[in-house]
Amino acid sequence: ILETPDCAATALMPIFSKPLSFIICPMVPNKRFSVASLSLSVVMLFAFILFNVTDRKQRYVTDWKHTRKNKKIYSFLDIQLFTCAVFSILFITLLLELNFISVKFTAVKFAMITLYAKRPNMKFYNREKELASLEKVRQVSFSVHSQMTVLTGRRRIGKTSLIFKSCEGFPTVYLFVSRSNETDLCLRFTLEIRQALDIYVPELTNFAEMFRFLMDLGTRMKYNLIIDEFQEFYYINQEIYSLMQDTWDRLRKQSHVNLIVSGSVYTLMNEIFRDSKEPLYGRADSIMKLAPFTTDVLKEIIADHKPNYTKDDLLALYTFTGGVPKYIEQFMNNGCTSMESMVDFMLQPDSSFLTEGQALLIQEFGKKYGNYFSILSAISNGKNTLPEMEAVMGGISLGGQLKRLEEDYDLVKKKRPILSKENSQTVRYEVSDMFLRFWFRYFIKYQNYIEIQNF
Repeated sequence: ILETPDCAATALMPIFSKPLSFIICPMVPNKRFSVASLSLSVVMLFAFILFNVTDRKQRYVTDWKHTRKNKKIYSFLDIQLFTCAVFSILFITLLLELNFISVKFTAVKFAMITLYAKRPNMKFYNREKELASLEKVRQVSFSVHSQMTVLTGRRRIGKTSLIFKSCEGFPTVYLFVSRSNETDLCLRFTLEIRQALDIYVPELTNFAEMFRFLMDLGTRMKYNLIIDEFQEFYYINQEIYSLMQDTWDRLRKQSHVNLIVSGSVYTLMNEIFRDSKEPLYGRADSIMKLAPFTTDVLKEIIADHKPNYTKDDLLALYTFTGGVPKYIEQFMNNGCTSMESMVDFMLQPDSSFLTEGQALLIQEFGKKYGNYFSILSAISNGKNTLPEMEAVMGGISLGGQLKRLEEDYDLVKKKRPILSKENSQTVRYEVSDMFLRFWFRYFIKYQNYIEIQNF
């Protein structure tokens, strides 16, 4: 069913001006599907049009109901319409291959496909100091001996993007540590190393042996080794850290590996590399923590996407994202540059913003996130003194948990009046993560209204 255009010969022309939607009966199970599938769908569309043309001279469909009553099947194809169909298929295929358009599903039982002009992905912003530091470390590791860099920061802060940017143009092995069986993880790593360095890699079943192989390889070649979500080894096999320490101490001075490990769980990464009781304590040559973008960077970003932006647009971008690059990228890539469009995007039923705060806390605190969740919610909604929070929580003592939130997790900070004493009851707390502060204040407070779409 053709939604917008009324002429078969110009059916695909409005792609860049307004959406062209049509329904394909066979349901495609995934949001990503091959070029061949879309091409077949377009063939089905034009075949449907060809067999429902009532007037060959006019070349367009006038009335679908009338057409169904007076359907004629021609024994030959109309040359102009056939040529249009072929070139349209080739045109769409080319756009997909060049990543100029993308496909979006909006129906359940039938696949409603909308073709629209795709905006380019957001360019790389800021991080000049971090890139310079990583480049300096790489030069030392390639010219002198192996170096270990630890990169931490909250989820969605852009750690992986920064690492890949710093490694452009150099041989790089990227290993993402998912919480799975160690043997299965190592078999996957084996394939990734083979593809990245184009070398033979034996099938190793434990990571300690694989790390030993990679460090030994560094004595013969120079390359970057990235281990993402490094803290997940804590749940897979904690012995890995001590075995890595032994290999690193023995082969570090003989090899040229630029080892970068990153992790999103700040407390675990801090414990692994800063706790004197842990095997990797003191092994990192550099420890970096990524911070959210500043308002100056936000101004640059929104100006690139909306030159005539208003102060309200900038304030909304800062409030809704807290300067976190991933959230900013989602807005910009979807053309959300005004406060109204940002709000509409966040409140979509499938929006990641609806559950992002909870996902962050579960990742950091695990299953025992309940009390921390309530404390952060109370602070965000104005109950920001210790007595007020303890009253909300049923009178339980919260001093120890607030201390952990402040010192270990870096999620809250104290605010004390200038002339007040150290142990004054006038001390107030605030959530230091801007996005979490916004999320608790609005998404949690008005969760019932959001669930029933009453906004």
